Amino acid sequence: MSKQEKDFSDLSQKLLTTTDGSEYHELVRKIVKKYGEKMRQETLQTLVRAVKESKITHARNFVIARISELVTENDTVLAPFFYEMISKGLPYWAFSGLLKVEGDKCYPFLVDYLQKEDSKENKGSAIIALAEHSGQPFNNDLPSDPAYWQALPMEKVLEWQAQGYPRKQAHSEYPFLITHSQTDLEKAMAKIEQALAKERAFWHVKSYQYNRAILEVPEKQVIDNIKTRWELPAVYLTFLERFSPASDAFLKGINLYGANTLIKHQCGYAFSSPNDELFPDWKAHWLVIADKDADPYILDLSKSDGNDAPIYKAPHGADEWKWRKVAGSFLEFLEKLS
Repeated sequence: MSKQEKDFSDLSQKLLTTTDGSEYHELVRKIVKKYGEKMRQETLQTLVRAVKESKITHARNFVIARISELVTENDTVLAPFFYEMISKGLPYWAFSGLLKVEGDKCYPFLVDYLQKEDSKENKGSAIIALAEHSGQPFNNDLPSDPAYWQALPMEKVLEWQAQGYPRKQAHSEYPFLITHSQTDLEKAMAKIEQALAKERAFWHVKSYQYNRAILEVPEKQVIDNIKTRWELPAVYLTFLERFSPASDAFLKGINLYGANTLIKHQCGYAFSSPNDELFPDWKAHWLVIADKDADPYILDLSKSDGNDAPIYKAPHGADEWKWRKVAGSFLEFLEKLS
């Protein structure tokens, strides 16, 4: 057994046997960071075992989300796992993974699921995943968080089913393009838009998911939800309101979060889920705005001057958060990414 294999084995064993919730989250992040690429299949197997065997049952959704992020269309062997999670009441993060490995073959199953009893949040997650995969605008006029939907757009879904589950190609025009930048923020975002345009061109925008490499104005409800949680400096709030990545923007190895994913991405750092209490070692004024290989970048709201705030980075998996300043302001951080 090589040194790498032994380290992976030791981490996996700790993950499967620990009864400490904080350690469990850290082990998941560490395994994904160190071995998610170079030992991807082994990592997936360990994470699946953790979901099924670990006594830390309250964190299963967190692990399922990591599995869904890691799988590709070639991991069809994991389709039964995702079907099982959906049937056992752990569907929220399983839908996207199932669609990755099964593709349009699982459309009938998911539409059938939507007509059964389950929470609005779970069904909404399924509809969002279907919209992302198929390119259908099921949720275009709805908040990004299904908890705020007044009703599920089932008429649109059933009409799509009656039409034979057609898939739409990505749009060739983008909803937001900076053409006349004046402020420093606009100038920085213009450069970032150019970088995203190159990504779209590289992939020829054949997939709806790649078409999410765009800047957009998010729904008002999305911004309102964020503002109820944090008092944000003006520059960062303007970024979210006017120039938000539709999903995460991958720039120079860093995942920059948009408004639609900001609250979700606090999970695993600040809390297990948005409705939970903060972890004991996490401060309320630390807002995770980006990550690199799961190492978080935070906006330190306690040092905000009302207009901007400094950015810090720390390695995850350590006994404590050891923050290092990487930018004196969010604007400076954007300029480094552009």
